[in-house]
Formats: sequence, structure tokens, C-alpha cells
Amino acid sequence: MGDEYSEERRVGYNKNFYLSDMILITPQDILYYEFYFDSFEGKPQKVTTGISSVLSSEVRFSDDLKMIDFYHHILADKEIIDHIFKLTTRGHKIEFYKSEFEALPDPAHESLSHVQFNWRTTIEKENKVDQQCQFSGVGNDSDGNRTNGVESTYAIDLSPLNNLANLPIRLNHRFLIEEYSSDLKVHLTAKKEFNLMEIVSAFLYEITWNGYPEDREKASKELDESIRKSKQQIERGEFYTHEEVIRKLKSRIK
Repeated sequence: MGDEYSEERRVGYNKNFYLSDMILITPQDILYYEFYFDSFEGKPQKVTTGISSVLSSEVRFSDDLKMIDFYHHILADKEIIDHIFKLTTRGHKIEFYKSEFEALPDPAHESLSHVQFNWRTTIEKENKVDQQCQFSGVGNDSDGNRTNGVESTYAIDLSPLNNLANLPIRLNHRFLIEEYSSDLKVHLTAKKEFNLMEIVSAFLYEITWNGYPEDREKASKELDESIRKSKQQIERGEFYTHEEVIRKLKSRIK
């Protein structure tokens, strides 16, 4: 690569779309670097055209980045992000999550250590590899234990955002290639970088899954009520066979 091409990568293209090798997201800024063999090269430059202008870039997080910082970077470019990710969010506007993100947390509500992006990779029929970027919470189980010394991952789609906002946000590059079967046979342990498009999509997909905060609260209460009724049925010795469950579900669909 000549100096001219290298300089073009640094200053961007048409002042709207940066062609940088690596994006570093900090609480205050989005910075772009030349990136070679796991090391940053040259002086970083601040991205001034919004997070949507660097979606194709590989990404790293600073150690002090929190979930609310990442949300604010997305919010600052809300018009374009809402348009690009309309299918992912099912049309939910990201600005309507702001008040909950910035509300005071309930310390007793969550016991997660951090939130993270990770890869879920499985081998399906005909050796087809399916890989998805997921956004989840990480922490001990409800009893404060770890599985094989490792913290567990949890879906956070029903969690109030104010209780997650100040958690560190991480990138987990390592993943397992598993065969989707009863024993989940592991074929390979590997590592893969994330680009910004993948993690913004996973982030928005998770926080908007149950709609706006008031929709999520309704879904959470309905789930709690369903669990309560199920426990009562078990205590009364009311059980259903697999066939009975299928019949009940089909009757509801009709």
C-alpha cells in the first residue's frame, strides 16, 4: 500500500464514510485508527459524522465503556440508525428508551457483572454453519454460583434498562462451533472480530424485542403470572402429557 492510499483511509471518503481499519469506542468519542496485527497505528482521529458512517468497520471498546455510553453514541445518530435498522427494531424509535436508560437503577434488581456481545455458532443440517451475534448479560446464577467456574449468560430483553445502563460493555471474540444435537458436540474453538453493523444490530434487537419499556413491563408481568399459575398447578398435581399440550396450543391458534 502506498502513502496515498494510507492517507485516504485515514481521512475518509467524501467526508461521510470512513474507510478506517478499526474503530475504538470510548465513553466520549468514536475514534478510528490504522490497525495492523492487533496493534493500533498512527494518531487516532475522531469520527464526526455519526456512528452510522463507520458501520462496516471492525470495532473495539475501551475498558471504561458502559452500556449507556454505547446507547448515547447510537442516539446521537438516531434518524439514520432508526432508518437503517427499521427491520431489526420492528419500527421502534431508539429515542423512546432514553428516559429509562437515564433513570436511577434499582440495586436489588440485577446481579450481572457486565453485558457483552458474543457469537453463537452451530452446525446445522448438511454441515451448514449458522453464526449470530448476540447481546446478553453475564453473571452468576440466582444462587450466586458459577457453572464450571464460568459466569453464565442471560437474556436481558425483560430487564429494565436503568438497571443495565452502568454495567461495563464487552466484546467476547471467542466462540465454539457446536453440532446442534442432544450432546452439543464441540468441533472447534475459534475467535472472530465484530464489525459495528453486527453489534449495533444485536444491541437494538435485544433492547426492542418486547417493544417499548411499558410493553416490556407488561410482558414481564404476564410471564410472572404464567409462572405463578404453573407452580400452583404443579403443587396441585396437575400435569399434562405432550399430546395434551399440543392440543391446547392448537386450540388457541384457531
